[in-house]
Amino acid sequence: MELKILLEEENKLFNRIELRFEVIHEGEPTPKLSAVRSKIALTTGGMSSHVVIDKFETLFGIGRTIGYARVYKTKDEMLEYEPEYLLKRNGLIAEEKQEEKQEEKKEEKQEEKQEEKQEEKKEEKKEVEVSGKEEEGVKEEGKEGKKEQEAK
Repeated sequence: MELKILLEEENKLFNRIELRFEVIHEGEPTPKLSAVRSKIALTTGGMSSHVVIDKFETLFGIGRTIGYARVYKTKDEMLEYEPEYLLKRNGLIAEEKQEEKQEEKKEEKQEEKQEEKQEEKKEEKKEVEVSGKEEEGVKEEGKEGKKEQEAK
């Protein structure tokens, strides 16, 4: 795998370097984003955790891939300016987000269980009330029946 930088521009406003690059990988599969990020970091003198690859397009049948990347001076700036989907795609925030999602799912499941328990308790109370009313109705009918028999 050979990396050629086609265009390198410094963006002082965002404190980053913007690159257009070409990866030549004839006879090999398309390289992984992580491998290309580390190659870019070596060429520019930055850290691979500060490199975000935005576009990565393989040319069909040629063994070349053309792309666009941004290299930041600090990780904080990268997290501030880059959209979340690019950070996920580049594997820069995947672990943090997965842990948060797992915690959210656990909390949701706990809430659902609590709601189900509350609904079951309500249903039990309704059944008890209904059965209590039926018993009272039977008792009252029994009293009325006795009164009628006494009147006869």
